[in-house]
Amino acid sequence: MPDIFAVVVGPSSLIFDGDVVFDDDLDVPKVEAIIVAAAAAMRHQWPSVAYVYLNPVSARRARRGAPAAQIADH
Repeated sequence: MPDIFAVVVGPSSLIFDGDVVFDDDLDVPKVEAIIVAAAAAMRHQWPSVAYVYLNPVSARRARRGAPAAQIADH
């Protein structure tokens, strides 16, 4: 399961934050272009999304309070 969440910051305003694992063969400009396109698509689909933070990470991170092995099993 990806590490993503949304936070309501007003009656019609959301912040979306998520970790994204990219293929190792992508270069930085390609990763940036994918992030920009994904953020635009999210804002188009859900106009209440005010901010989108997609963080490139090398591997899925463990969630707080859940052992990493438990997450890897899902």
